[in-house]
Amino acid sequence: MIRFELDGCSVALGDIAATGGSRRDAERTAIAGMLAEVAGLPVTILHRPDGSPYTDTLPVHISISHSRVWGALLWSSTPGFGIDIEETDRIGQLGRVAPRFLNPDELKYYSAQPAGLLRAWTLKEATFKAAGLPDVADLREIKLPCGDHGEITLRDRRLEIVFSGPTDGGPYMSVVRQAR
Repeated sequence: MIRFELDGCSVALGDIAATGGSRRDAERTAIAGMLAEVAGLPVTILHRPDGSPYTDTLPVHISISHSRVWGALLWSSTPGFGIDIEETDRIGQLGRVAPRFLNPDELKYYSAQPAGLLRAWTLKEATFKAAGLPDVADLREIKLPCGDHGEITLRDRRLEIVFSGPTDGGPYMSVVRQAR
């Protein structure tokens, strides 16, 4: 497991090993194992009706993501963080579906950058989690900055990028939080 600190939160990345069960079982087992290792005791991850994860035994807020190979766990003493990870080999697939999740300005800006579509996708997914609005049906509602700086907006919420980029030897990752 790889652990690191970001501005206001902690992140752990770990392999999702084949457990003989379903992929979903392997993901849950890996994330629960990472949380238990971080906490130093077994912890149950529960889910609210909107699907967001929480634990009733630790005084932390969590966000979870997983790809084919990696699981990511973010925890913080304050709410309003979201994380998303993706394998770097998804760039081609994202090119085919980008018009479904990017507005025209975002599509032009992010498709012109190496790994830009991967960055846009992970930012939108992390924003969805950080915003805590369960009724977002269209990711184009999330407005990404088209430049090096700027904030993300979703309806009346302003969010900021904590981290977005490739991890050392791991997946592409974005972490977003509600603006302070």
